[in-house]
Amino acid sequence: MSAPNATLRAVLIDLDGTLMDTAPDIAMAANRMRAEFGLAALPVARVASFVGKGADVLVHRALTDAIDGTVDEATYARGRAAFFRHYHAVNGDAAVLFEGARAALAQLRGADLHALATMCARRSRIRLSCSRPARNSASRRRRLP
Repeated sequence: MSAPNATLRAVLIDLDGTLMDTAPDIAMAANRMRAEFGLAALPVARVASFVGKGADVLVHRALTDAIDGTVDEATYARGRAAFFRHYHAVNGDAAVLFEGARAALAQLRGADLHALATMCARRSRIRLSCSRPARNSASRRRRLP
């Protein structure tokens, strides 16, 4: 966890896919979107294989069931709205911490850091949850907008 000849002052960790397995939530939202188009549900592993290039690409891939699939603009717009509506409704329902995530965070919290933060990018917004070491205060957590 330490780098040679370097002082670690802050750590920023992405939440989705790094600390938490959110693929089940993403698959649930994608399959609900697909249902609105009369399409059959895909296995979680299949939807998870579409993740990695952002939600916009995921919508195209999930609607076509193809890694390089694309749909017309009207279908995409309807699908994107449906995906985000459903993801907002199910986000966090089936997500789980990856093995070792809790221990790693505890170890980082015990390090001499100025800041430890997790981030979650959603709909072009980044949310940060930041934990700073207590200096002269009983409070150790600070939520950032």
